Amino acid sequence: MTNFKYKIAPISSFLQIQEELNLAVEYKRFIVIFGTTGFGKSIPLLNYANDNELISYSAIRPAETPKRFFSRYNDIFGNQKSEAEFQYKGTLDWLIQSTSYELINTKESIMLIIDEAGNFSKIAQAYLRQVYDNIMSQSALVLSGPDRYRMNMKNWNRDLTSPVPELISRVHKFIEIKKPTYDDIKLICHYNEIDDKKIIKAISSKFGNLRHVKEYILRTHRGDMSWVNTSF
Repeated sequence: MTNFKYKIAPISSFLQIQEELNLAVEYKRFIVIFGTTGFGKSIPLLNYANDNELISYSAIRPAETPKRFFSRYNDIFGNQKSEAEFQYKGTLDWLIQSTSYELINTKESIMLIIDEAGNFSKIAQAYLRQVYDNIMSQSALVLSGPDRYRMNMKNWNRDLTSPVPELISRVHKFIEIKKPTYDDIKLICHYNEIDDKKIIKAISSKFGNLRHVKEYILRTHRGDMSWVNTSF
């Protein structure tokens, strides 16, 4: 099927994240979501934001500095009118305050989702705390990252000179995303028009992350079955 388009299935981790986000919005919670890369965090977060214009989503890029990250947000809001104005107003503190103000006043955001929060350093976590302190009365905050973010948070929390203990003290809930089950993989296959039990079992046995599942499904629809008898 050359025109086949991969479909996102509502697997258990997606439903779990959706439920937690609903509660976070309702009670203005600060939650942290973590799990192994490829287990299904970013897609449901992005879909949730796309379904509601009052929810803001952004991901911290690898090696991105806090100033560059918050500059991107202010670019979206149109606050950087000129290079000269950026030099005047472009301090990190101003960028954070401006971002927070725009989120809760201009955009009237009910939730801010920051994905790949582990790309910020230990010291930079303080800026995420500052954002939450600014928006907590009107908006929820969600941070998401891989397992290494959880491990780093635990280690950083032992350092009482770091800003992380203050950040963690504000978190209402930590949520771990588990590895998708066989039933999850089966559901993904059914959503993508694969009902052959042998193929489903083969995809499940080779599971590394959801990107691999998508790859095998697309290859199957292209008629490429060479992967079935190869080791992962």
